[in-house]
Amino acid sequence: MADSTPRILLVTYGGGHGAIIASLYHELERRGEVHLSALALTTGGAALHAQGIPSLGFRDFVLSEDEPALKLGRTLMREPAHPSIPERESEAYLGLSMQDLIARHGAAEAERLYTAQGRQAFLPLGMMERVFDRLRPDLVIATNSPRAEAAAILTARKRGVPALCVVDLFGGFDTTFLKEAGYADRVCVPSEGARRILIEAGRRPEEIAVTGNPAFDELANPGIRAEAARLRAERGWEGMRVVLWASQPTPSDPERPRRVDRALIEAARSRPNWRVAIRPHPSERLEEGLYPPEVHWSGPNEPLAPLLAAVDAVVIANSTVGLQAALLGTPVLTLREGLAPGGVPYAEEGIALPVETLEELAPRLERLFREGTPLRPMLPDPGGAAARVADEALALLSRSG
Repeated sequence: MADSTPRILLVTYGGGHGAIIASLYHELERRGEVHLSALALTTGGAALHAQGIPSLGFRDFVLSEDEPALKLGRTLMREPAHPSIPERESEAYLGLSMQDLIARHGAAEAERLYTAQGRQAFLPLGMMERVFDRLRPDLVIATNSPRAEAAAILTARKRGVPALCVVDLFGGFDTTFLKEAGYADRVCVPSEGARRILIEAGRRPEEIAVTGNPAFDELANPGIRAEAARLRAERGWEGMRVVLWASQPTPSDPERPRRVDRALIEAARSRPNWRVAIRPHPSERLEEGLYPPEVHWSGPNEPLAPLLAAVDAVVIANSTVGLQAALLGTPVLTLREGLAPGGVPYAEEGIALPVETLEELAPRLERLFREGTPLRPMLPDPGGAAARVADEALALLSRSG
């Protein structure tokens, strides 16, 4: 007799969104009565593996006739793969995604799109058909990035499988898909502001649920404050003003993050009661030795939440770290110089203080430390988001069954 246990496919790309899927996986696993499969691409696989969650990648769906695609993938690997991504996975992801792009647009147009957009041009619908054929999901849960997540939701709609999309921030990145009625039967968003943005973009209100972000449930842990106090004591930060720069790559200006490093370090040198902490983005390959000894280099193995609670201000471009800091009550500044339009509207939502140019950053920090922050962001208290999203997912399953 065939197993009648409902099958849920969770799809994610990257470490930040991987944390959302990891939290949901644990919640759904705890409830039982469903079979879970996770498709975690690029650094998403490492994010799930770190929490003991098994995951699949494109390499797990390679067929014998895919050798030309794998060869193509190897040619697209212009630099070594990220340390957390197996080389075979990079070959499969790049090659099979590019093969799909060629199949849908033709070789010349696919090359033009890839040259102009890089991996942003991918929408691996053909690969997602393979995934669905093998896993036969009864429900799809995906985060709100384009590429594989969008392909999973579009494939679900094509096959009549219910889908739920979890939005990490405000919906500002991916409204091209998200604003379409029927793109996911249910959209779970982190705040009322995100819900409003999607309704204004064209979504029906009844399709949207305000759940919070499951990746941030850990911020409700009362032990974070004690860890933050311990970190301040260990680093000698008592009586100091500590600024954390959550670094983030800028493809159009690769040197921009390092200019921010230098500006903050220089500002601290002329202000004896300032200290600087730098947290590289997971995709940045930076070593601690790049920075002078008085700078706190926060590597990928240092827990982020206690650090965010320990510092006095967090500087971001448009990283999700800004929302985490705001949820912990730490003031956030968003440096908008050089950012492409259409990013996360931190300042517009009252979550971060806008800083237009790098030259304005140190004076704005001085004012913040002198006067305090006027921000009172309307954000839900962290905690319980995974349970609320799981409720929505299981309700979709029960209606479809």
